[in-house]
Amino acid sequence: MALCTHFTNGMTVMAKSSSVLLLIIQSAFLDVIILKLDESVPEQSLYMWPVVDSIVALSWISAMVVSYLYFSRPPELEVRGWKQVLRVVMRELSFAYIYWLVYSAVLVAKIQRLFEFRRELIAPHPTRTLHPSSTPHPPCPICSATTFKIVLSLAGIMFPLLAYSRDEVGHTEKYKSLLRHLGTSASLDILDSVMVLDILFTVYDNHSLEPAMENAINTFSSLCLLLPIVPLLALRIASSVIESRNSKLFDLALVTNSILYLVLVNLPLLCIRLVLWARRDIDISTFLIKNLMGIIKGVIDIYQEIKMIRAWTSDQGAVNTTPRDNPVTEMPLGDKRLLINDDVDYQFI
Repeated sequence: MALCTHFTNGMTVMAKSSSVLLLIIQSAFLDVIILKLDESVPEQSLYMWPVVDSIVALSWISAMVVSYLYFSRPPELEVRGWKQVLRVVMRELSFAYIYWLVYSAVLVAKIQRLFEFRRELIAPHPTRTLHPSSTPHPPCPICSATTFKIVLSLAGIMFPLLAYSRDEVGHTEKYKSLLRHLGTSASLDILDSVMVLDILFTVYDNHSLEPAMENAINTFSSLCLLLPIVPLLALRIASSVIESRNSKLFDLALVTNSILYLVLVNLPLLCIRLVLWARRDIDISTFLIKNLMGIIKGVIDIYQEIKMIRAWTSDQGAVNTTPRDNPVTEMPLGDKRLLINDDVDYQFI
């Protein structure tokens, strides 16, 4: 048992370290690409992105340390004043939506900035000059569309690592299980959005795409990176009201996740790929089948989850309407214990 505990703790530490390391690597590469291509930025704003990335990385590390300290210390029964506020903040930092909210907002901002320089990334040897008469800089070996796509795809690895690293002892088993499930499924959708975004940084017959299609690809790809915040926040809300015995909220979080990814990811990306295939004969890759499978799976999941919620509601209604001949206070002690839910899923610190 002790060996399993040490192994779990070791894997958690490794997941946390790997997620922070990938965050630093991705941020560094994207910053270099932006700084090399965006020479029109004022000198005083030259290091804006590195400063922002440093703040994001430090916030991740600080939040991980604070949440570990929160769960490793024995809880105090009565905490008031500023200590109570501090405990609330420390507890909140243990949830994954905080990390992804900060990270994805900065990442989407970088994508929008690089979207303005996609022509330079498409070029075989991207160079930038401030004026036509000035001498161009030597080509940057990492300022290419291939490097950009590989670095951006690291987000698909960081999300499941972040989900597994939130395996704190104070969270319920159901919360941790759903978080891992979300991490695995969302990582594929993040990679799917990167594959669609790849179309903007690839030359097809020396003709660019229509502005409407470019904006649609850019919008839905960026939205896919921000989308995990909603189900993560829904899981966090469900975890905070476990004391009310309303386990239905976890199922509602799953329904929310399935509907969002069906309507905002798989359906739009499938339509975009079909339009590009029909009009431009662009290679849409096997992710077309992934979108189709995602739609079918999403419909089935929504049906199953709604059915579970209705069954749970019916059971609760039957329990509430069942008459009791004897009051609970007159029942023997052994019978009283049958009415108490000691499920580990409801033990949330």
